Amino acid sequence: MYWLPDPDLYKPWLRSRIRDGRGVGQGVHYKGWFNVRDVPSRGNAHVYWGTKIPRQFHLLSDPEAIRFLQHERDPSVLDILDNLPIFDIDWTVDACVFLGLRHRYEDGYPAPFTLDFVVKREVEKSALYFAESIKVPEDAADEDIRLRLSVESNWCRVRPKIPYELIDTAPYFDATRSKDTHKRLLSTLEFMRAWHLLHYEPNTQRELRFERAFAKQYERNMPLEELNRNIARAMRVPVSLVSDMFRFCSWHDRIPVSLKHPLALHLPVVLRQS
Repeated sequence: MYWLPDPDLYKPWLRSRIRDGRGVGQGVHYKGWFNVRDVPSRGNAHVYWGTKIPRQFHLLSDPEAIRFLQHERDPSVLDILDNLPIFDIDWTVDACVFLGLRHRYEDGYPAPFTLDFVVKREVEKSALYFAESIKVPEDAADEDIRLRLSVESNWCRVRPKIPYELIDTAPYFDATRSKDTHKRLLSTLEFMRAWHLLHYEPNTQRELRFERAFAKQYERNMPLEELNRNIARAMRVPVSLVSDMFRFCSWHDRIPVSLKHPLALHLPVVLRQS
């Protein structure tokens, strides 16, 4: 499910942004309806260059960033459309009237609702689309926000007929629900994903050697930095290469790193319990 790139198919006040590629197309040619400069931020917006789809992704909150990184790690995900607009303006205006909501306007014109993500997945050898909204638990419980989410979910059900889910972000936070506890999960995902920023070139045979060396050298209380040095000596390769291979293999879940614990060079690596 995606919008065709012909501006003449849409409301006149939307066309200038559509000509810029906003909200239309798919894959590397897609641009989100919003970017981080369009929306006021509390310092938790993120811009990533995609590992699956080589383009910029603009994530407007930490929970959106976490969900995006989860999608990037998922081998079944084929495409990720962030901030996808609902250009079916007449439908959303009518839905808001029915629910007693005020439709959002910009410069005197109705502005499109946006879906945080529309993800294309391979499911039993078929490519299927799934829509998602990302809200922290406090926002998800807000009555006005839930009504607006119902506009999105009903549109997905009635018009493109694709599944819609409000993602439960509570697992992003620890049991104390203290402020910013989700940042530990985000930091762990970004630490692993750094193989992409460091331009690591995958090599299957070398990574198999690394995985065997990791299994032999791993100790529960050994800091990652020391573990990398030991593996580098055993493999007779630079420590920097071992560090990149660790990030790559953990990102692709070839090393079962626990996401419930912080990950950094000065800390021990905690593995998931089998």
